[in-house]
Amino acid sequence: MTTALAVAWANARSTVAVAYDRWFEQPWGSYAFAVESAAISRAAGAIGNRLVLDAGCGTGRFTTRLAERRATPVGVDIDPGMLAVAAGRLPGRCLRATIEHLPFPKATFDLTIAVTVLEFVADPAAAVAELARVSRPRRPDRHRRPQPPQPLGAGQPTPPSFRRMV
Repeated sequence: MTTALAVAWANARSTVAVAYDRWFEQPWGSYAFAVESAAISRAAGAIGNRLVLDAGCGTGRFTTRLAERRATPVGVDIDPGMLAVAAGRLPGRCLRATIEHLPFPKATFDLTIAVTVLEFVADPAAAVAELARVSRPRRPDRHRRPQPPQPLGAGQPTPPSFRRMV
């Protein structure tokens, strides 16, 4: 690949990453982020001072949310354009890697998350196995009660654009 072609390809990836990231500022994107963030928060519980992997971190929105909750997040993604945006949010906390071959020793992370990534990998079972490999076994939390199953988005505000459609 020529240098000019490589630069053009990098610029195109960056443009796509910025456009993807801006989607979260639209009604549907904002709604999806709120629902997914709430689901992660409920499932993860207290994460302060814990090392958390955001596999398939994309532009780093969830990785940033983890840092806001006092976790020590590490984001990984295969796409350099997405990582460039993520690195702007969390310098030094994001690196390029595939979810199927993570560059971490066994039992490195207290928690791993992978939001909207499994549909983009060739072997989702291998990706989940790799997430399990780098995750420390979780100790039961005696203070948390299991929550009843809820439909995705239950209890979340419905965006105005959706209310207009129904």
